Amino acid sequence: MPSDLTEVWRRLIADLTEGTYLRDVAALLRQPVASGLEIRLVRHAGGDWLSPHTDRADKLFSHIFYFTRGWRAEWGGCLEILEGDDPASVAGRVVPELGASALLARADNSWHQVSRVRGAPPVDRTSLLVHGRR
Repeated sequence: MPSDLTEVWRRLIADLTEGTYLRDVAALLRQPVASGLEIRLVRHAGGDWLSPHTDRADKLFSHIFYFTRGWRAEWGGCLEILEGDDPASVAGRVVPELGASALLARADNSWHQVSRVRGAPPVDRTSLLVHGRR
């Protein structure tokens, strides 16, 4: 673990990698326990978006933690769960506000996207992506 991380980040990384997190996610999603994790901190600003996709086959799950205090749905940047590969087939939406989280099991039909961040919001959309590996 990098030595320059604050104690809060160290505890979070420890909880994700050393605790029961992997077993708990596996039980919840009825999957095998992930063999490892990829953890990324992501920032989206005005104009950013992700097109409809399913996750790569080497992933078991994606867990997204949102950190932006005061994010508003009208700014976009929402995780959208899709019924298929059509970007208009939105079945559900997660506003990326502080405290929100989404756990997605990887499947060939687990289509999702991130809607375009509109304009220039006063804050960036920040999230932590945790991907469980096969």
